[in-house]
Amino acid sequence: MKRFQFGLAAVLLAIMWPCAWANADSISDISGGAFVPITDGTDHSCIDVSKNLISMNLVSAQVQREQSLWQKLLYKHQSLGVKFDVVITDAKQQPFDFPRVKKLSPMGQFKDIALLPMQFSIMSKYALFGSNKTPYNNVELDLYFVQVDTKSAAIKALDNLINFSKKLNLPPNPYVVGVGYFGDFANMIWQQDLHNGESVSPDATFNFDLAANDIQAAAGKCPDRGLSTGVQSVVWDYDGKGSGEFIKVNDLNKYCFWYDRATSRVVFDGKGSGATNCSVEQTATAKPLENPLVTFVVDAWPMAGTPQPAPSQVASRIQPMLTSNKFSATDVAYFAKHSFVGNESAIANIHPHVVTDFLDILSKEQSDPHNLEALRAQMTSEDAATALAIRRCVVVGIDVKDCK
Repeated sequence: MKRFQFGLAAVLLAIMWPCAWANADSISDISGGAFVPITDGTDHSCIDVSKNLISMNLVSAQVQREQSLWQKLLYKHQSLGVKFDVVITDAKQQPFDFPRVKKLSPMGQFKDIALLPMQFSIMSKYALFGSNKTPYNNVELDLYFVQVDTKSAAIKALDNLINFSKKLNLPPNPYVVGVGYFGDFANMIWQQDLHNGESVSPDATFNFDLAANDIQAAAGKCPDRGLSTGVQSVVWDYDGKGSGEFIKVNDLNKYCFWYDRATSRVVFDGKGSGATNCSVEQTATAKPLENPLVTFVVDAWPMAGTPQPAPSQVASRIQPMLTSNKFSATDVAYFAKHSFVGNESAIANIHPHVVTDFLDILSKEQSDPHNLEALRAQMTSEDAATALAIRRCVVVGIDVKDCK
């Protein structure tokens, strides 16, 4: 299988790429692939990593089955393993990495594209700066698919790594000493078990430049391929012989994209003549996108003691959108307790009923502007960030209790 490589400089590039994706029309074209903002009823704003903790959740992937590796993995086996290496580069161009692993099963196969549900957390409320408070430059994700076979050295490595991760949790922040030991030992487990000649090269790579301050995070000033909030996909060109709903990467700007929870698929429709904005609601004529892709969600969480926009301003970024909010204030309280373990101040600043009522009003056809304004006025920064994160999780079908 060919490797899709998103090559980025580890320094902040001078090429400017608008990071405010409210109009969902900023597509970053990179080496045969592109980052595509998925309309989720929130803004896709560039993240200042000096003031925010970062969460990233993988949602799903589509892979091209006719390539030889996918034939081996998906035609003969009902499941496979996935390993993500998270590689973080500091200001001195020194990288360190740690893995995330999971077993999964193809959810569906349409023509020669297979759908892989991949809902798991890559990082949860991570501080992307070093112990001296210097922000890191770059985050890279290296993706490996592993054939699930009891005789395979790679699956032995996957099992050992999963068991190791269960016994020793990854430290909560990447700059503490423990994460280096975790990554080194986890990678040693992986490499020791790969003794039968399996490829150790990633099957796909994509990465993000990081905005180090509020100036770099401003609209129009974000680093090229800057890390931004929201639901988004990395989309590659389809290079097979089959026919289907494929879009050339160079034409992505002509379309709007949504995530269909019922099918776990990215869907698309044309913008129409002269249109620049995309509707928040999925159109009736939207069709499933069949290109190879990976879909993920990125959230930013305000760090205590740093200047932040007013909570009401942050909350105003969430647009009315018809969603099925199958969660309660009790679920939001569970989210707060388990999402902010050890941070009692943050937990105390999340008001489950305010968050639930706010999102409930926004999910209805007729939103009450007076109630919305009153709820915004009651919100803390943690309330607003929680509402944004839960809205995005609801859009892609992640249960609130699993939303990180």
